[in-house]
Amino acid sequence: MWATNRTQKSILLFLNRVYSRPHAFLNLSGAAIVTDLQSELDSKVRNLKAQGKRNNLLATVLYAAAGLASATATVWTAALVANKSAPTPWLAVLASIPGVALVLNETLKPEAKARWCYEKRAALEAILRDLKYSGVTDAEAVSKWNSLDIKMEREWPKFGSIASSPKQKSK
Repeated sequence: MWATNRTQKSILLFLNRVYSRPHAFLNLSGAAIVTDLQSELDSKVRNLKAQGKRNNLLATVLYAAAGLASATATVWTAALVANKSAPTPWLAVLASIPGVALVLNETLKPEAKARWCYEKRAALEAILRDLKYSGVTDAEAVSKWNSLDIKMEREWPKFGSIASSPKQKSK
């Protein structure tokens, strides 16, 4: 070994550690090192959270519109009856809002889609935590992620559903 003094030996020891475990020395600030996979998972988690919030908000707005329109139509009808007045076309429009809101809610399924987003986000967060803290390799994390994607895509709430009669078995 060509190192003659203590400083040279320390430098060689440090360089040996850096080249044998570069991931341990890349970040000198003490913050956690984030890989591309972790960044991508984190981005998916944030997007799913936002999408879940939007779907949840839409479901809430539809339910609130149904309730508010129903109450308003009831009060308006009572006022018209008390005044012995004829109903107006606007009352009919107002009275139809609860039905329209509920049909939209059943067709678009924002509440089920919000729940789906939150479930997938929780599963991705678990994979991300495994990757960061449990020593799971990138390959294992990607495999879990792929399995999760396949499973969750099957569970995505479909657009609307039409009632159909049960099919009879042929004899």
